[in-house]
Amino acid sequence: AVQEVSYAWAEGLRILREFCAEGASVDQAAARIRFTLAAGGEFFVIMAKLRAARFGWARIITASGGSKEAAKMII
Repeated sequence: AVQEVSYAWAEGLRILREFCAEGASVDQAAARIRFTLAAGGEFFVIMAKLRAARFGWARIITASGGSKEAAKMII
């Protein structure tokens, strides 16, 4: 779960930087990024993983200059 979330953040940040390099704002770029994460049978592990993913992505977007609205992770 940790590796999956960290990979998702890294790939999301790479895509965010590409969109921004093409002239999009952080808010516009973040709105275009979608994430797909695996979910198995362990309910509490999955919920913890999704909460951690959303929290970390929000920190990445706000650190990049994005708004609170743009910091919402689309899963």
